[in-house]
Amino acid sequence: MTTNDKMEADLRAAAMNGDEAALTALLDAKIVDIDGVDSCPAVMCAARFGHEGCLDRLVAAGGKLDLQDTNELTAVMCAADKGSEACLSRLVAAGGKFDLRNTEGDTAVMYAADKGHVGCVRILEAAGCR
Repeated sequence: MTTNDKMEADLRAAAMNGDEAALTALLDAKIVDIDGVDSCPAVMCAARFGHEGCLDRLVAAGGKLDLQDTNELTAVMCAADKGSEACLSRLVAAGGKFDLRNTEGDTAVMYAADKGHVGCVRILEAAGCR
């Protein structure tokens, strides 16, 4: 594993664990690719685990919102699936696309509706999702 691979893994771990201090230190070093997609971009990790502070920091640092993993999931889909209204609102406000589909053809609103996350469905509808 190269040094950059290790740093990308550390960045994803910080995003998944909500460790804003570690995430900030890695971002401030400006030597890690915040959009590394080995398994899951850091923005997606933060959204999946509902860590708004980490998500805010990653978005401010220029993290790409619409990268898709190997199953073509996005950060917006992850936030909708987990029912994280705060993360979903932040992603949509920052320009995250809600109409992308995964390998099964599902969209973010389908995830939210399937899990009964009414607040997330409303956020997506207010953003123009039909």
